[in-house]
Amino acid sequence: MIKKTKIIYLLLLIGMIVNAQGIEFFHGTYEQALSKAKAENKNIFVDVYTTWCGPCKLMSKNTFTDEAVGKYFNENFIAIKLDAENEAESPFFEKYSASAFPTLFWLDSKGDMLDQYSGYLDPLGLLNQSDKALKSNIMADYKMAEQKWNTQKRDFKLYNEYVMRYVNKLEPEKVFPLTVEFFEGLTAEEIKSIEAYAILVMFTRKAEDNPLFDILLDNWKYYMVEVNNDPEAWKRLYICLVRNAYVARMKNDTEALENHMAYMKKMNFEYKEVFLESIELEQLLFEQNYSKGIEKMFELTEKYSDMPFLYKQYYYTLIISKYFLQEDVDMKQAEKVIDFARKNAKFKATQESMLYLASAYAYKGDYKTAYEYLASLGFYPKPMLSNAVYKYLKLPNPKQEFPW
Repeated sequence: MIKKTKIIYLLLLIGMIVNAQGIEFFHGTYEQALSKAKAENKNIFVDVYTTWCGPCKLMSKNTFTDEAVGKYFNENFIAIKLDAENEAESPFFEKYSASAFPTLFWLDSKGDMLDQYSGYLDPLGLLNQSDKALKSNIMADYKMAEQKWNTQKRDFKLYNEYVMRYVNKLEPEKVFPLTVEFFEGLTAEEIKSIEAYAILVMFTRKAEDNPLFDILLDNWKYYMVEVNNDPEAWKRLYICLVRNAYVARMKNDTEALENHMAYMKKMNFEYKEVFLESIELEQLLFEQNYSKGIEKMFELTEKYSDMPFLYKQYYYTLIISKYFLQEDVDMKQAEKVIDFARKNAKFKATQESMLYLASAYAYKGDYKTAYEYLASLGFYPKPMLSNAVYKYLKLPNPKQEFPW
């Protein structure tokens, strides 16, 4: 009797596990998923991910395994996962693309788009987004917006409706040329508007062969008045003009580096010199010439004292150049780094700048003061320190031990 009861309990337990298993992803090709969807008269759900994507892993662990999510998707969709890098040859990517991960696609049984979404979703968010996708008629709406674009006067409202809402989802490779075309039709007054600026700052990944970036630089002073010299705007500029040189150097891409430096030297921009000098500084730091590099950090922030955003950018570069991974601590140098971190915090006190201060004190061995700054984090606004830099500070990634 006892043995029989144990068997029944075990069977019930197995049943509960099976029923709560979440989404049953189809383990076949995209073409096979299409055939299965047609045969079963179901829509298709595609999770486009990469192996290194943190939010992708969180969705696989916390969202796709949810019982309610599994029940809904298993009844209504053929679900499939596609690795954006290792399965790049899939016919799916001939029609659709993803520039962020995860990107989730809802398709009908013919493989036509219903909707898409980029980023992490919790179980409730995924269910809500799926309900919205099934109610959408995105292709018909896209064609209607396209007709307006081709027949009506183009303004910022129409640009956002057509290019950013539909083209960006369905044919992202067309966004850049359409935006260039749109700006060619704007008046000088329209180009100086905050609406124009909001569009242009989205196209700062690369400076070379980028007419939109040229327009941004030509009108930079006007825009900075409008956005009150926003440090985030300067950060975008710094990443484009300075860090892209570092990326090319790290990849040993001589051609890209030469093209970038040629652009930098010929560009007609009032603030050209500070970015050229910042490239020289970053090279010193990445060559681990910290003695000269740290001196230059102070030199440039004093020389360009009206550009305090440089403190944060230089300190970030110091971190990723592996300064804090050195075993032998130069105490005088460590004191200078503390001083620099304090200057950064005085410019803008955030959780991130407090962690920069804590890292500087900890590196010197003053753990008490480091702890005091860590304990103050709750009193300051975000941003928080990026997970990407934890390894450069000899810190474990907290999400690995205590994921949320």
